[in-house]
Amino acid sequence: MGGGLREIERKFAVDPGFVLPALEQLPGVAAVSEPERATLEAVYYDSDDFRLAQNKITLRRRTGGHDEGWHLKLPLRAGEREEIQRPLGAADTPADELTPPDDLVDLVRVHLRDAPLRPVARLVTDRTSIRLRDAAGADRAEVVDDQVSAWTLGAAANREQGEQGDPSTGAQPAAGSEGPAAEGQRQLWHEIEIEHVGTGDDTSLLDEVGVLLTASGASVSPDASKLSRVLGPALARQPRSEALPSPGKLRPRSPAGEVVGAYLAAQVQALLAADPHVRLDVPDAVHKMRVATRRFRSTLRTFALLFDDARAAHLDGELRDLAGALSAARDAEVMVEYFDGRVASLPAELVHGPVAETIDSQLLAGQEQARAEALTMLRSERYLTLVTDLKDLVRGLLETSATQPGGLAAQPARVVLPKLVGRADNRLTRKVNAALATPPGHERDIQLHSARKQAKRLRYAAETAGAVFGPDAAAFARLAEQIQELLGTHQDATIAQGQLRQWGTSAVQAGEPTAFTLGLLLGLEELRARTAERDFIDFWPEASRRRHRRWLQV
Repeated sequence: MGGGLREIERKFAVDPGFVLPALEQLPGVAAVSEPERATLEAVYYDSDDFRLAQNKITLRRRTGGHDEGWHLKLPLRAGEREEIQRPLGAADTPADELTPPDDLVDLVRVHLRDAPLRPVARLVTDRTSIRLRDAAGADRAEVVDDQVSAWTLGAAANREQGEQGDPSTGAQPAAGSEGPAAEGQRQLWHEIEIEHVGTGDDTSLLDEVGVLLTASGASVSPDASKLSRVLGPALARQPRSEALPSPGKLRPRSPAGEVVGAYLAAQVQALLAADPHVRLDVPDAVHKMRVATRRFRSTLRTFALLFDDARAAHLDGELRDLAGALSAARDAEVMVEYFDGRVASLPAELVHGPVAETIDSQLLAGQEQARAEALTMLRSERYLTLVTDLKDLVRGLLETSATQPGGLAAQPARVVLPKLVGRADNRLTRKVNAALATPPGHERDIQLHSARKQAKRLRYAAETAGAVFGPDAAAFARLAEQIQELLGTHQDATIAQGQLRQWGTSAVQAGEPTAFTLGLLLGLEELRARTAERDFIDFWPEASRRRHRRWLQV
């Protein structure tokens, strides 16, 4: 299905009478287009407790202008959002029966869970837009001058009206008590937006326009979006049930639970960011979600002493099953890409029959079913509950660090973390020593695979500690990653051997010409596995040196 359009913009607040300066004076601007004027009307949808807004997501239905339709905007990074658009639908649908498209709702289900969507704001914007063009006549940026009229709706309007309350009792209307037709007071403001146009990541023109606007009296807008401005106090009054607490600046004396909690919070955010892209079948999205899942699970294991045993064990199992549901779809993608490249690199005279097609058909046979199973997991109550439980665990860890000074989580990170990372390191050493003491063959392959998984856990543990131990922990994480990659190559080649052996045997029995090339590929994978094993054995004496671990001796 693919993702949406990346939106890179800068927003500025200006006085009602503000006039744009002469933008053609800027370097790189050869021409400014004629102004285009339009009136845009947008209705924004959210839950009554603003779950989308709390996650900096907007969902609106816009009429007027060149891009009218349903727009879902997902945050990427500061100043950037991803916009996914859908058509308006039937023109004669009554306003009170309009509902967002099901596929857009599905993309934010992880945030909404079972909460219904309702209109929360209406904006009417009188827009004047111009394009800034370079010497070749290509558009590089769009500057829009917006005069905005806005009203809160429904529960948001009720909250706005309830801010006055009854001065004698402080009583306020219940959210939603006046129905979706309730409308707040009109808000008016004037703002300028600059949006990047075209391909590429060069946003220097946006910065130059921003400097000129600031010099002319504009100021950087404190609001991330028009919706956040119109909701204003209503959003501020809502308990931040969706947002994970921010631990602030981390230091060696920070509580260990706060440092680990910050790392886990980042994994939850990564999982949530990947969620809509997995549903849209965006390349690499499954990989990103699976990595976040594995990082969280690994951290639960390495720092197990900071968690309740039963709770951690339950989440470990749920994360394992989520990663498993994602694995089939991801693994087939990786193997197809690898084998296609492997076959393409062979001399033509060594490729007998439709080898690439045969391999692809084998690997992709269950791909659609694997993707369907992954989506079924993401749409299940079990998954939604897991996300809630992960957030609760992070909140609880951060709160415990601050409120229970006697617990391990409240002790300084410089004392707790090196010991726990050191334990993970010792486990890796034991696994490697056991593997190297075993004769080459199947049993050693199994033990090297176990060592690879432990190297990955050690890498994630060092990443967690990196927030307070800086370059030393970062260098150690890179060392663990090198071990992981060497052993990962060995494991990938071992798995490939099993597949090629099976396919080659079937080809021989069927008398197919592909048998020759499949046998050749089998030999190459055996060589790759043995080479990776040798490279790891050569690397291990350096990797196991004490000098890499001095920072753990605290």
